[in-house]
Amino acid sequence: MTVLVLCVAFVWFLKQVQVAFFSDLSPIPNAHFTVPLSRLWILHKRWKNRQNRARLAAHQKLGPVVRIGPRELSVNCIDDGVRTIYGSAFDKDAWYAKAFRGHEKPYMFTMISSKAHAERKRMFANVYSKSYIQKSSRWSEMAYTIISGRLRDEMISWADSDIVVDVLERSKACLMDLTSAWIFGLKHGTNFIQNVKEAEEFFTPFRRTFGGFFWRTLEQTLSMELLDHMVAGHDATGITVTYLLYEISQRSSLQRRLKIEIQAHWKIGQKNCAEQLEKLPLLDAVLMETLRLYSANLGPWPRVAPSSIRLGKFSNIPKGTIISASSYALHKNDKVFPCPEKWLPERWLDASETQRKEMMRWFWAFGSGSRMCIGSHLAIYSKSPVSCASSGVLSANAVQT
Repeated sequence: MTVLVLCVAFVWFLKQVQVAFFSDLSPIPNAHFTVPLSRLWILHKRWKNRQNRARLAAHQKLGPVVRIGPRELSVNCIDDGVRTIYGSAFDKDAWYAKAFRGHEKPYMFTMISSKAHAERKRMFANVYSKSYIQKSSRWSEMAYTIISGRLRDEMISWADSDIVVDVLERSKACLMDLTSAWIFGLKHGTNFIQNVKEAEEFFTPFRRTFGGFFWRTLEQTLSMELLDHMVAGHDATGITVTYLLYEISQRSSLQRRLKIEIQAHWKIGQKNCAEQLEKLPLLDAVLMETLRLYSANLGPWPRVAPSSIRLGKFSNIPKGTIISASSYALHKNDKVFPCPEKWLPERWLDASETQRKEMMRWFWAFGSGSRMCIGSHLAIYSKSPVSCASSGVLSANAVQT
């Protein structure tokens, strides 16, 4: 028995050595000297919440394809990189099911299979499409009611008083109102902007309270899907809106320019008011730069190679290799985004057609491919009126670090 155990252990050891030093991954530079043999380095970075910084540093030093584990790679390039991984039928890594475990029924974001995801996505794609939102009179109505009828009055009262406001929580409340109104209708949506106590009671035990309500009233699959949409709609978007409000609060001249642009070209509540937002280049620049620097979905988002593939200059990446990219690193490419750590909306206004095209190639706030964020257009059109409402209202004293 002892001999058998030793033989098995020896075979396992030889296999690890082969994967570490003699596989098709061995020519790829290592983020740390231990990664060919162990995942401890990247796991430690994740535990310390420093994964994205560590990966970015590795890419800056070693290049666009870096090994971060025995069978795991980090990628920071578009061609032979992001387009290969996220533009084809790569399944998600099992990490998704583990990270978002606790629910019997899978929902779109946690589905491992690309085929299952595509089938589910078809059910919702139309109502989240750009053309549908632009032509929707319901969106115009809810934007007018929530932004002009609720949020703007609240923001004016904040600016006129000395009260301390948790902008992150109020941003999430606003986005929850918009998201719930879009999903369930304005009449059945939340009003957390005005009902602060109700919002606090809802968000504090969020998963327990919200989940319990839905499990009692809707089928399990539908309830989990809508829960996912609600979480994504208010949480990630609310974080980005908070950064946006902070940045424009520091720049009174930018607020004045935004106000002039908005008053000249856009009126909330008008027919096709979502479509009119695209005629506001300064607002677009502010949104794009905020999403670039303060993306709430930093990643990384792991995928599994379905067959032998090429990444960058490395060919024969074996089937089963876990590969991922992150918007955090992609958006820090100083060749595409000079001074990447600075919030500079002007980069989008001053860019030539060629430069803007290149920036859009590297822009990854919502992912890409068939599994990119289904609510990306709703998120953009939700952020825009909040920015409009805040123009001329905020000051540096309104949003503090």
